[in-house]
Amino acid sequence: MEDERLSRILTEREKALSDNNNTYQDIINKNQNLYNQQIDYIDRYEQAQNDIAKTNLEQNQRMINRQKEEAQRSTDVENQKAYNTYQKVINPYGVDSESLGGLNNSGYSETFKLGAYNQYQDRVGRANVALRDAITSYDEALTKAKETYDVTAAQNALAKLQMGLQYAQSYNENYANYQMNRLNSSQNINSTYDNSYRNMLSQIQNERELEERIRQYNSDLAERQRQYDSNMAYQRERDKIADNQWQQEYNLSRYNAYSKKNSEPILTGKNEKEILEENDIDSTSTNALDGLGNSAETQKKSNYYWKNSDGTYTNQPSYIENTRLTKSGKTASEIGVAGNGIGNDYRVWKANGKYYVWNSNLNTYLDVTDEYNRKNGGNFSLTSLLLGGPGGRAF
Repeated sequence: MEDERLSRILTEREKALSDNNNTYQDIINKNQNLYNQQIDYIDRYEQAQNDIAKTNLEQNQRMINRQKEEAQRSTDVENQKAYNTYQKVINPYGVDSESLGGLNNSGYSETFKLGAYNQYQDRVGRANVALRDAITSYDEALTKAKETYDVTAAQNALAKLQMGLQYAQSYNENYANYQMNRLNSSQNINSTYDNSYRNMLSQIQNERELEERIRQYNSDLAERQRQYDSNMAYQRERDKIADNQWQQEYNLSRYNAYSKKNSEPILTGKNEKEILEENDIDSTSTNALDGLGNSAETQKKSNYYWKNSDGTYTNQPSYIENTRLTKSGKTASEIGVAGNGIGNDYRVWKANGKYYVWNSNLNTYLDVTDEYNRKNGGNFSLTSLLLGGPGGRAF
């Protein structure tokens, strides 16, 4: 199963890449919107400039056409004036003068009429020439105004094209830069999280190697402890056998010492057989008793050793001289014998009227009857003297 720390790094990288892509996509979209707005602007700019130019053209056209019309009216008026003048010259009396008969030609020669007519024609001709020249000028002005409009429209189109090219170049440059920046940013994100992933993977591998070394160390330590416990159990068993043999020999030597000094044991008033029986000493074998004077039969009992709270057996016997120990209600510290292998809270045990406490350094019970009696107002026991006198005697 992949370590959740690696999965978290991969998840964070994907989120960072997604956020980076969304950020630059938003920038690119804004750049596209700006370009669209710029294109719309130059379209509207060109249209506005063309509308202005068209308005100017239409105004010029109306003005020139009015001038042409005015010139035409002026020419018509001038022609009418020339005609009226001519008529007055050739017919000073008006229409009614025709009824006067021959008076119509009186005083006027044909030459004079011809001259008047020629003046009339000349005047009309000059008026028409002036009108024609004016019309020509006005038409040229209209043409020029149209050309000016066309030039302006062309200039507007050129300006639109130039602005469009400028906007397009800016848009493309920005787009390329944003895309490159997005790519570079994505590469940096990948590089950063790849380094984090490799570092975390190395850390996890180191942790697993350390765990394996610890497991191997604990396994080796447990095996060494098992071997040590096995050797110590074997050694304790050997020591127990040796201690039992020593105690039996000690008990026998103690008995022999008193036997030599007295024809019968003066401290107990018992014969040799009774003393041997009392101390569970087999007269034919010194190996029958353990170091506490317990017989082989007692040593075989299931409750011969005290048990720990977890049910395992200790190396501390619960019998002395074939009698089951009982609690006295006192501790070692209360009777003043704690120290040197005797804990403050070690119990003071009782058997056969004597008091004992366990010494963990010597792995045996000490007879503390005198100390117990001293603290509780009792007397020295003769048996304690037999076992070595006051002060805590090894049993």
